[in-house]
Amino acid sequence: AAHSRYNFSIHSSLSLESYYTELSRSRVAVDCFGSGEMNFRRFEILAFGACLLAEKSSIIYPAPFIHGKHLFEFSTVAEFQSLLNYLLKNPCVTEEVGSNGRDLLSLQYTPKKVAEYLLEMSL
Repeated sequence: AAHSRYNFSIHSSLSLESYYTELSRSRVAVDCFGSGEMNFRRFEILAFGACLLAEKSSIIYPAPFIHGKHLFEFSTVAEFQSLLNYLLKNPCVTEEVGSNGRDLLSLQYTPKKVAEYLLEMSL
């Protein structure tokens, strides 16, 4: 295998505890839409500090996630493959982007910040 020194884990169904254990051990985690574009995986992955490799979203977030700074986004299978290969070859990048993503989440997506944003948008 091209990346035989890496451990890959693909699951379709895990208990919440097992899912969080997997995230805590992950350097890169993938978020694909599946049942819909909006899900909690994006936030869960960021919270655990893994580098998020996510399907490009059309959702407008209150504090934008910047490609290459807080996460990496893909639109095609070729983009996904290229980004995954890049991330596997550059562990310093995955660590930095994972940390940046967690920092943005912890600073801008607190319950208070989200409530302030919703109130601002409703006025």
